Amino acid sequence: MTYSQVDYLIIGQGLAGSLLAMELLRKGKTVRILDNGHRNAASGLAAGIINPITGRRFAKSWRIEELLPFAKAYYQTLEKELAVQCFHERSVLRFLKSNKDINDWEGRSSWEGFDQYMHDFSGMDDLAQKFHLSQGIGRIAPVAQVDLPVLIKALKQYFETQNILIKAELDHQLNEEKLLQSLAPYNASVIIFCEGYRAGFNPLFKFIPFEPAKGEVLFVRIPNLNLEDIVKDKLMIAPLGDDTYWVGSNYKWNAKHENPTSEFKTAFIEKLESTLKLPYEILDHQAAIRPSILDRRPVLGFHPQYSHIAIFNGLGTKGASLGPFFSNKLADHLINGSVLNAEVDISRFTA
Repeated sequence: MTYSQVDYLIIGQGLAGSLLAMELLRKGKTVRILDNGHRNAASGLAAGIINPITGRRFAKSWRIEELLPFAKAYYQTLEKELAVQCFHERSVLRFLKSNKDINDWEGRSSWEGFDQYMHDFSGMDDLAQKFHLSQGIGRIAPVAQVDLPVLIKALKQYFETQNILIKAELDHQLNEEKLLQSLAPYNASVIIFCEGYRAGFNPLFKFIPFEPAKGEVLFVRIPNLNLEDIVKDKLMIAPLGDDTYWVGSNYKWNAKHENPTSEFKTAFIEKLESTLKLPYEILDHQAAIRPSILDRRPVLGFHPQYSHIAIFNGLGTKGASLGPFFSNKLADHLINGSVLNAEVDISRFTA
C-alpha cells in the first residue's frame, strides 16, 4: 500500500514521538506516525517526575530553570487540548540519613540558584507515624509529576481520530538501504526516528553511543498513607491516586532482557519495608529499558549522510522535563533550519 504525501513520518509514538508530532501539527505540517503498539515502552512505566535537585550531592538538574516552566506551560496546554489531567505540582520530601546529609543540605540550600528549590520541612511529626525517619527531611519544590501513561494514551486516541497513527514494526535486521526502502511507501518528505532504546539497533544510527538503562518498578496500594508529595529515601515513592503509588527505580546497564526480575523485587520490598511503617499490597511489577546516551544528553537533528532522515532520542530518565522543550526546538530546526544547541545536536557524534 502506498500512502498520500505527508511532510513528516515519525517512527515511534512514545513521549518523544508524540510531543514532536503535536509540535509539527500545531505548526500546520502534515504528519504520519508508525508505532509497534507501545510494546515495552519506557514512557508507560516512568514516574514522570521533574525534579530540580537530584542525586546524593544535591545537584541541580541540567537547564532546570528553563525546562521546568516550559514543561509546566506545555503540559497544561496539552491538558486543555486533550481534555485530560496529567500534570501535578508536587514537592519531594528528601529523607536525610546522617549529620553529613544535613550539613550538605544546609550548605547547598544556601547557594544562589539552589535556594529557590531547597527548603526546610516542618512536618516530621506527621510523617513519623507513617515512615521510619532518620536525621531529618528537606523539601524540594517546585517539583512536577506528569502522568505519562495517561498522557500517552490520550495522545494515541487523538492521533487515531486524526487517522495518522499506523501500527507497524521496523525490521532492524535490514541494512540501511533496505530499511529506507521499507519506509518509502509511507511517502514522507522527512522521516524522524523516535524509537526509544530500539534506536540502538537501527543500522542508520550505529555511530551514536547508546547506553540504554533498564529500570524496574513496583506499583503498590498503601491505604491510609494519603501522600500528595513524593518521598525520596532508599527508593522513591510517588503518588498515582486512589491509594496507589509508584515505587522505584533502579538502573541496570547492558541488561540482557526487558523482563522484571525477582532480584529487584526482593531488594525493593526490603527497602520499602525499611522505609514504610504502614501495610501495603503489591499490585504489579514491571520493567522497561530507557533510551539513554553515553553523555546523558538528548540527541536530535538530521542524519549526517541522509538529508531526509532525522532523530529525536536519548531522553533517558528525564523525558518528562526534556521532551517538551526539545520537541519544540527540533520542530523549529526541521521547519526553519534554526541552530540546535551543540550539547544535543547529533553532529557531536560525527565531528
